[in-house]
Amino acid sequence: MEKRNEFLRSMVETSLLVAAAYILSLIKLWEMPFGGSVTAVSMLPLVFIGLRRGPKWGFAGCLVYGLIDFVLGKTYSIHIASILGDYILAWGAMGVAGFFKDKKHGVWMAIPAACFARFVFVFATGVTIWAEYTPEGMPVWLYSLTYNGGYIGVEMVLMFAVCALIGKQLPRLTNPTH
Repeated sequence: MEKRNEFLRSMVETSLLVAAAYILSLIKLWEMPFGGSVTAVSMLPLVFIGLRRGPKWGFAGCLVYGLIDFVLGKTYSIHIASILGDYILAWGAMGVAGFFKDKKHGVWMAIPAACFARFVFVFATGVTIWAEYTPEGMPVWLYSLTYNGGYIGVEMVLMFAVCALIGKQLPRLTNPTH
């Protein structure tokens, strides 16, 4: 019975955090022309899934978010590979935050790890699928780095700022036993 209750609790928490991430993603502070945006820290609830429940739930929750974002969001895709890279794999990769569960100062390591994991996939699709949008004379890798690194980097800084502001509440938000 206890195992079933824990599964149910994990499912409900993950669902609520995915929903919170999607709602926050609707508050766009700045939007890029071909996808990607700086939001009201919409990636933070996804990081919290991993920190609260570990990598299995982190990857699952982030993958579900990626699917929801693709289906309900303002979608930018020109190829099945861009759907896979920009939505399913990029968002799903943020589940790496779960590897920092129960680590001292885990949130401070999970945020850059999750952002970098997402960046790897959007960077890869940027240099392959989206290469034709590179301004003339600019190396495609540099364009993808600045385009994707720009909005993900700003989002990461905002997540750090929010976590610093709510500092004393972080253990309660990132650990289900608090």
